[in-house]
Amino acid sequence: QYDERNNRRETIYRQTRELTIQSKRMIFTLHRFRPLEKNEKLLKDGEIAATKLYQIVQNIHGMLEDEDDYWRMLPKISFGLQEFIEAVSFLHYIKTKEIIKCSEIESRINLLHDMTKTGENKKDDLDSDKMEVESKTKLTWKFRVTLEDYLLGIADTTGEMMRLATTCAGAGDQKSPMEILKLVRDLYSILLPVTVRSREWGKKLEVMLASLKKIERLCYKLHIQGREYPPHLLKKILSSTSNSEYNDNDV
Repeated sequence: QYDERNNRRETIYRQTRELTIQSKRMIFTLHRFRPLEKNEKLLKDGEIAATKLYQIVQNIHGMLEDEDDYWRMLPKISFGLQEFIEAVSFLHYIKTKEIIKCSEIESRINLLHDMTKTGENKKDDLDSDKMEVESKTKLTWKFRVTLEDYLLGIADTTGEMMRLATTCAGAGDQKSPMEILKLVRDLYSILLPVTVRSREWGKKLEVMLASLKKIERLCYKLHIQGREYPPHLLKKILSSTSNSEYNDNDV
């Protein structure tokens, strides 16, 4: 029984690493977004990737014995859940221009859980660590996304939104950076007084503020130089300076 428990926990940890890797790939894919275009294929690919991420989370859910086991394992899976939240919230923003709610993420995870119990979700195209059939029947509790993991994931999303704003500006889209600025500014104002039980929270707020300042500088540049240069020349200037001035690998 001891060996079985260790094997199960190692499998959960491997699934969490896979969740992290696939989430990063999804974010990388979403940065191929082209402003002022429909991006239908990109959004379709993003939704397919998001579905796979939800399936991995549901697999982890099925491997946990009960809610107590979830809380015991949470420190080992939080890093993957945060990356997952960052990926799905970034896709949600691109599609809706809004921040995804924690309840929406939980509902979709538990919807997959309910479908599995009724036999509707029989196909699982994940290649590794598939959940055993007998473990699926033990899902008698609802998966929870903690407030800490949700907020840490959303804080990371603002860095992706900063890069999106830069991409939009470089492509000649002056409206989207302003919209992103307003949303990130509102988010920062709301989250600044919030206390989160995580040693990472202070650093996340610092990085969020750095992203906010970069978006502000970008929008200032759009506002001032937009009056000095014709649109085609402004687009060229912003496109040539966006990578060096606004993109930062540390954010």
